[in-house]
Amino acid sequence: PPGQVFTLKPIQVFPSLHHRLNSKVTLFATTSSKSYFVTANADVSSHILHNLSTTLHPIIKTPILRLLSSPIPPTIAPSLCLATAELVGGNRILALNAACALHLIHVVAHTHTTIINHQHLTEFSLGTELLTRDELLALVYEMVAGTPSDDAETATRLLKVLMEVATTATAVAFVDVKQREGKLAVCAAVCGAILGGGNEEEIERARRLGMFIGNIELAKAEVELVLGFEEVKAKAIRRLLQEMLSTHFDD
Repeated sequence: PPGQVFTLKPIQVFPSLHHRLNSKVTLFATTSSKSYFVTANADVSSHILHNLSTTLHPIIKTPILRLLSSPIPPTIAPSLCLATAELVGGNRILALNAACALHLIHVVAHTHTTIINHQHLTEFSLGTELLTRDELLALVYEMVAGTPSDDAETATRLLKVLMEVATTATAVAFVDVKQREGKLAVCAAVCGAILGGGNEEEIERARRLGMFIGNIELAKAEVELVLGFEEVKAKAIRRLLQEMLSTHFDD
């Protein structure tokens, strides 16, 4: 309705995350009680809302906002993308657009699964939700393309990210939820490493790190961190891993 104001609900966190962040976990050290996952995903939600075109007609924009505010399951991908940019010595802001794109891919894939099961995420018809999903997919590429690229090297890195995102967006449409999360995690880690300025070895190590995190193989992720990255740059990723550990495993 005219004049109605929407607020994009922050991306959901892992079930019971807020209640279990104080669990006695000793595998990964952390220096802050503030959840990296929650903070990173709040930044992603805010950035997506800010970047939705003000020129969009309400007929298009309203279903998009409704879908983004619907109960979409959580994904580690956006926060992992930001943390991996920090892991290779970059500023996580450089990877924010890619993190937003990964969340949108997740929303698109979940919407597709819901529609083919003849279920609704919003009050709109399944046909409208289908068209909205397609609009979000276009927004994925707009978000990545909007990443600043002031020189040839940055432009080359951005092109690599676009290729990773395009491949993943296609792949996750045809797999189950567990496989989807694994593929998104790999893409997130790779994109974060690329945009954070990582070299080829760091990018490939990030790919393996993303694979382990996506499969919840956190001990293997720890080994990859120790062998391939500087400890001083690993604070963000360790905080994220601790939060995953406290969520998926009992004390």
